[in-house]
Amino acid sequence: MIKKWLWLTVVLGSLAGSGAYAQDTLLDHLVDACEGDIQKFCSQVTPGEGHILHCMAAYSDQISGQCDYAFYQAATLLEQLSMAISYLAESCAADIETF
Repeated sequence: MIKKWLWLTVVLGSLAGSGAYAQDTLLDHLVDACEGDIQKFCSQVTPGEGHILHCMAAYSDQISGQCDYAFYQAATLLEQLSMAISYLAESCAADIETF
């Protein structure tokens, strides 16, 4: 059981302490990295409900390398977090049901 908690602590610690994400939210990091691309391609789009994300996807072949990499980082971090949560839920299933 200790090994499971150690693994989870390492994964969550790496997510929480990752460079640019230590101070900002993931969304802040994406907006900062993609600010020029958002202005260039999606300045006329009304924010909210994923509109800017959809606009950026429409121009995915034209966005800057910096922005493209920020999206890659975000997707990777979200996938790792999802796996960590799933692992925790499976490891603690009995305790979750009991308590």
